[in-house]
Amino acid sequence: MKKNLNNINAASLFHFTKNLGSLKNIIRKGLRFSYAFESFDPDIILEELYPSVTAPTSNDKETCKDFGVSIPMVCFCDIPLLRTAEHAHKYGSYIIGLDKDFLSSIYSPIINPVLYINSENAKQLVIDFAKKKANADRDKTNLSCSDEVLKIYEQGGIEALFSHNKYNKIFEDCTNTIFSANFLLALTKPYVEIDSKGNYVCYYDEREWRAFLSDRCDPDTNWFWGVTNDEHNQNRKSWNKDIENSEAGFITIPRGFLYAAITHIIVRKDTEIEILINTIMCAKTIFGNKDVSEREKLLLVSKITSFERIALDY
Repeated sequence: MKKNLNNINAASLFHFTKNLGSLKNIIRKGLRFSYAFESFDPDIILEELYPSVTAPTSNDKETCKDFGVSIPMVCFCDIPLLRTAEHAHKYGSYIIGLDKDFLSSIYSPIINPVLYINSENAKQLVIDFAKKKANADRDKTNLSCSDEVLKIYEQGGIEALFSHNKYNKIFEDCTNTIFSANFLLALTKPYVEIDSKGNYVCYYDEREWRAFLSDRCDPDTNWFWGVTNDEHNQNRKSWNKDIENSEAGFITIPRGFLYAAITHIIVRKDTEIEILINTIMCAKTIFGNKDVSEREKLLLVSKITSFERIALDY
């Protein structure tokens, strides 16, 4: 498909990182899912953490204002490269660009543009989904602890529960509701917000896309609801280490598609280009692939440029 030069969307999705070392790791291993903290409106957190609260007081909302969820994700922005200067200032001047159509195709179950919430109706819809998730969590827990289910488990183990039509169906319905609600909630972001420094922030300008790692990709993966940003920061390193040891922990590119899928490799300064060339040519793996040919590596080298060069030439 030929792209209109006036299009406000990019043909690539850009992932930003803050240092050359991280970019090198991406080129060798692929994009690792990393835990990110997402805050929510207190009304949404109340539905998630305290579904029995029907009329939240100001004290309830004050208690919930610091809570959120820590989710393993990879983030991209969908803006033309020449408009990325402000984004780079915030998220880092090292970029890997991936073809949007290709990435959307091979990772279609887990990647999606963020849903920016502005209207009260949209906010209420998200609150309703938080309530559905909280109720499903509660029902699943209550059922797991019920005398009848415990008796079936004691007599036949987990296989007996899976083969029990009634209870297996209830567990499956609850699990599907939780997954769907999680996915929607994790994709929501306010259109605008006043940050902790009192600055007006329009998140819509970032035109963010997210890819999520969930327990459907890796059964050992957890989303941590009801944590504070401080708790997220304290545990993030160990959580990410667990992901790094998971087979599903990286977005990779199949062999033979590297040149088509990787559209841009951008460093901050011209002097870093040679360093990155050496990294690519000497790498034992490229985006998770072993035995990548020298020709393929040379083709990837042709995608390298710098923000210094972009500033001079465009």
